[in-house]
Amino acid sequence: MKPTLLLTLATALALVFTTSAAPSGKKAIAPAQLTLPEGSDAEVVRDAGVRAIKTLLAEFAAQKDVAAKRFAVLPLTVDIDGSYFTDQVRDQFTAIGKPVGFELYTRMDDDWNQLLEEIAMGQRVGDTMDAATIQKFGRIQGVQGIITGKVVSVTRSGEDTKVRVSLRAFEVETGRQLWGNEATETTHHNRTTMEQVKQFAESPQAKRYGWIALGVIVGLFVLFRIMKGFGAAARPR
Repeated sequence: MKPTLLLTLATALALVFTTSAAPSGKKAIAPAQLTLPEGSDAEVVRDAGVRAIKTLLAEFAAQKDVAAKRFAVLPLTVDIDGSYFTDQVRDQFTAIGKPVGFELYTRMDDDWNQLLEEIAMGQRVGDTMDAATIQKFGRIQGVQGIITGKVVSVTRSGEDTKVRVSLRAFEVETGRQLWGNEATETTHHNRTTMEQVKQFAESPQAKRYGWIALGVIVGLFVLFRIMKGFGAAARPR
């Protein structure tokens, strides 16, 4: 048998055994990717979407009658750039919820992914979750509640891009919905640049660069004074 044929057969067998041996729980659920309106800027959509998420989570954090405190955020059923908005929900939940006693569950391991796969076999996670489905998350130790959501729509009218986001919170023990709402935020394309400048100006990087710029200015001023002194000394008396 020729060496090339032997190599091909060996490769095929390796692929078969690797596939059959791979644990089913290691495959995470991939959300449907958002289709943007023609001419839309993805950065504009992200900006409006994040502001909508902040609005919703601030409303949720203000709820006074939520006994569950440790929440897991499920992958949004509709997202952008892979899991961009899902990651934003998790980050903002921590930033907004932690000061008022909420905690984000972060142990996304094989058991977690396997449960998501099990649920997704008959439905897309978060779309039609009933109480029995929600209570399945009780098998994941440490999860008291879950947050689901999706980007409902992205529309563009003239220079305005509107992003509508929906989020819901459920209690794992009972399966009941604790809270849910939608928020729509608009970003004007002509204002995007100024918003980005403002965002950068408030960032740690801008502060660091500000100190560097200040150092350069002081250095140039000192150099100017030194050169001026040399000039004065060199002039004939």
